Amino acid sequence: MSANRVHTVKDKVFCEDTSIERSNILKTQKVNSPAYKRKSSPTHLANETEKELSGCSSFIRINDNKALSEHDSPNEKLEYTSDQNQVEIEKFEVIEAKGNSCISYILSPVTTVTTFYSYNKGVIFKLSSILFTIGIVVYTVIACFWNFSRAIPLLVFCSLFVTYIFYAEVQKHFGEAIWKFFRPCYNYLNHYIHLIKLLFIICIPLGLIVWIILEISKKPLRIISCLGYLIFLFGMFYTSKYPKRVVWRPVFLGLFIQICLGVLILRTKVGFLAFRLTGDFVAKFLSYIDVGSKFVFGANFKEHFFAFKVLAVVLYTSAFLSIPYRFGAMQWIISKFAWLMQISLHTTAPESLVAAGNIFVGQSESPLLIRPYFADLTTSEVHAVMTTGMATISGSVLGAFISFGLQPAYLIAACVMDAPCALAISKLVYPETKRSQFLTKEGLKVKQKVHHNVMAAITAGAAQAIPLVLNIAGNLIATLSILAVTNGFLKWFGGLLDYPHFSFEGICSYVLLPVSFLMGVKWDDCFKAAELVGTKIFLNEFIAYGSLGEMIKLRDSGIVPKIQPDTGVVNWVDEHTEAIVTYALCGFANFGSIGILLGSLLSIAPQRQSELVKLVLRALVAAVFTNILNGCVAGFLYIPQPIVCDRMLATTNWTYTEPGRLFECCSSTISSNLSSSVATNCCNFFNWTDTGYTLNCSSLSG
Repeated sequence: MSANRVHTVKDKVFCEDTSIERSNILKTQKVNSPAYKRKSSPTHLANETEKELSGCSSFIRINDNKALSEHDSPNEKLEYTSDQNQVEIEKFEVIEAKGNSCISYILSPVTTVTTFYSYNKGVIFKLSSILFTIGIVVYTVIACFWNFSRAIPLLVFCSLFVTYIFYAEVQKHFGEAIWKFFRPCYNYLNHYIHLIKLLFIICIPLGLIVWIILEISKKPLRIISCLGYLIFLFGMFYTSKYPKRVVWRPVFLGLFIQICLGVLILRTKVGFLAFRLTGDFVAKFLSYIDVGSKFVFGANFKEHFFAFKVLAVVLYTSAFLSIPYRFGAMQWIISKFAWLMQISLHTTAPESLVAAGNIFVGQSESPLLIRPYFADLTTSEVHAVMTTGMATISGSVLGAFISFGLQPAYLIAACVMDAPCALAISKLVYPETKRSQFLTKEGLKVKQKVHHNVMAAITAGAAQAIPLVLNIAGNLIATLSILAVTNGFLKWFGGLLDYPHFSFEGICSYVLLPVSFLMGVKWDDCFKAAELVGTKIFLNEFIAYGSLGEMIKLRDSGIVPKIQPDTGVVNWVDEHTEAIVTYALCGFANFGSIGILLGSLLSIAPQRQSELVKLVLRALVAAVFTNILNGCVAGFLYIPQPIVCDRMLATTNWTYTEPGRLFECCSSTISSNLSSSVATNCCNFFNWTDTGYTLNCSSLSG
């Protein structure tokens, strides 16, 4: 029996009889480039059937589809060297594959199924997708008839899923035809585009001004937030790098989109309900991390809440987000967000893509979306990339912040509002002075992440989050320790003049007091809000959000006084201040982020080191005021939210409880359930005489 060989050329395996001369097996032809392509094809393809290769006794793997030397020996490692190319052929040992009719008969069903799948896997995949979609739709319809209120989340998910499938199929098969049909209409509107823009520019700002005046007339306190918004914008313009060259379209439209999102979220029932349901869903989703933490760290893992709960959320979220990356869903979402920002703000493709990516990923990951283009970005585009990176937070860290007990709806809304506002402020602080190479949508292509399967994606996502977790933990240990040392020194320094309360937080509260006041924070909470903003800027947003979460717990407990009687220290802030500060802290804009951002960008474009170093402080300031402007919008649009009464009414220790808050909770309890024990406690365990409030206990039964 003659010996055979198998050749692989770029993942193609060929089986050839060794009796054929080598010059006849691999004939080559030189082309215009230094690379060479093989002219003649092999006799048999290995992927046709396994049977054709069963008699092959050896094989050769060709690493590149280039020219091979015709005089090399087949029993050694072969090399062919041209002017710019080198090809290696690796000789492998003989593989004996003796046929066995019995085994072949037993394996024939497997071979048949495998061959059928390899030839029809495209059809099988499409058919499976259609059946899966139909099954989801049918199940959703049945669930809605069974219990509609319970099936609302599934209905929303199914609607989004079906819409995406429908859009993708229509775009794929009928996109060109639809565009040809609507082209005359587009050309007609484009003929009057200047008139449409003029009407838009006149009507929208005019309507917004009228609406703001009506809102201020209802509640004059809101004028402070509105005035602060304008003052901060003027400050950014006054300190702009090139104030005379500002292009106002991305600035005005970016701020307009930010305000519109704020109105949708904070002032409409549909918008607020949608974000609240989304926040509740995210909070429920994050609660499943307890299963993994409990298994690894034990039942008492919550005793070390931050290490085993908060940091574990980062791992969990990063691993989960790798799944939609595996299927290309996240890339599609990011590209659509970027496309919307580009056509509305007229920003370039790379900066729009990074701004959209920052809604979901971190400041060190989002620049990787434009890695091939980064070296050719203008200075203004680089500044926009840096500003949007520090003005937003990543999806994995968002989960950690929610675990502090903060309002998920506020955090999610702030993430979305930060992106257009950051682009607007960036273009105000550092206007474009050059013509970009990326004004078309071609730069919006997002690189697909390659993972072989879902488990590989989950493993890769968890592995990528480990450095982030270690960075967060190490950063917090270092900053909290340094803060303690600083406060210890300041306490000693202030104690020399009998002022032992001198601290870093106190300095921040005085320095940033005007900022918190102009955001619309009530005067009683101004010092505490300024302290939190200063902590976020000079230390870390984790520390600031952790402090805010502790204040919320103390406030909702109902047993801690707002102002400590002996020291005058404010222990917690009300719901209005909570909303403003939550928006104002939502970003990576702190001095610690400078090193992280520079490290990420320098790894992409080390040749632009001096330029990046010069831009980073200006970008940090722009990012800080992006978050502060979000706080102003929250202060202006805030609608009072109901007090969380569960923990307050679960106790009768109301010595230090705010009478107004207790009255609101007790009134709602009595009006809803007159025979409850909680209503009885409200009437019997608190003295309402000197509070100025009158609780209706006359109709209480029993």
